[in-house]
Amino acid sequence: MDMAVPRKLDDLVLYSLREDPQISEQMIVGENERAKTDELSDRILKSVYWEADREAAFARYFESSDFKNTLKLINTFDINPSAPLVEIGGGSGFLSWALTRSGFQDVSLLEPNPNFITGTGYLQTRADSKSITIENSLDRFYESSRSYETVVTRNCIHHFPNITFVAACIRQKLKDGGKWVVIREPYVETAIELYQFLQGHPYSQGYGIYEFGFPASHFINCIEMAGFELSAVVPATYANDALAMYSEEQGSTRNRLFTKTADMLLKRLPSATCTAYRIEQLLRAISGSKRSLFTKPQVMLFEKTDLGELSPATIWYQSNATSQSVDASSKAA
Repeated sequence: MDMAVPRKLDDLVLYSLREDPQISEQMIVGENERAKTDELSDRILKSVYWEADREAAFARYFESSDFKNTLKLINTFDINPSAPLVEIGGGSGFLSWALTRSGFQDVSLLEPNPNFITGTGYLQTRADSKSITIENSLDRFYESSRSYETVVTRNCIHHFPNITFVAACIRQKLKDGGKWVVIREPYVETAIELYQFLQGHPYSQGYGIYEFGFPASHFINCIEMAGFELSAVVPATYANDALAMYSEEQGSTRNRLFTKTADMLLKRLPSATCTAYRIEQLLRAISGSKRSLFTKPQVMLFEKTDLGELSPATIWYQSNATSQSVDASSKAA
């Protein structure tokens, strides 16, 4: 691992960054070796539940403030535990496993990485994960006729090369009225922040791992462009930021009160949190304020919207095969 820090942001490695399961696995195996003598490496690995002791990592996640609040929110969003749910890009699969252990009865996991630590390898060795449908092939997943009531992504969307394209594909896997729970995405809002994010990422520059951040508005605009509607926003500092970073501290009395207030809104009037996002975004644009309670959300909930059907008159181009089919249908009528 090259520990040299570029003095100029334009000297960062960019074009060669890539998604590669083998590189990711080799990286984490090496980092686990490093963690034996390097406290920082050890803390980073444990913050993402990638330490070598996989059983301990899964158990720690199940007991974490991160998962407890994730489960609370999923229940708040009225996600049916008996309906089909798929986690996309779940890495090691500890969230899918924890949901199953918590009573979710029909959980699937789409993760193209089959490796032992960073992918689904360890999960598949557990006797208590046999009910989870694990799919490592993107082709098989999207070609399948199976659909879901809920999609969950955690620290995942910023890896999509084209967010709207993938969101449109995900939409086709959701039943009408389906929900998409988006957890923990990295937000950057300026060019300087982007380069600092890449420079400061513990694995991106040292190992050539693809990472990229965007403003929350970019995530939301791209997903809504694909046929979803933002329906709830879980703000920054909620639950002492346990859903945005590794944090087991309970938080101050003020933070706990804020969390309870947010819980009440999310349960009774979730649209108010979306309005708060829009208002804060507008105020930031007008005043230059850096306040980002709702504009850097820890969790977002989207719902699949009804786009209706296209009228043949709106389709300006049709292939010969399509045209012939339309003509034949017209004559038959």
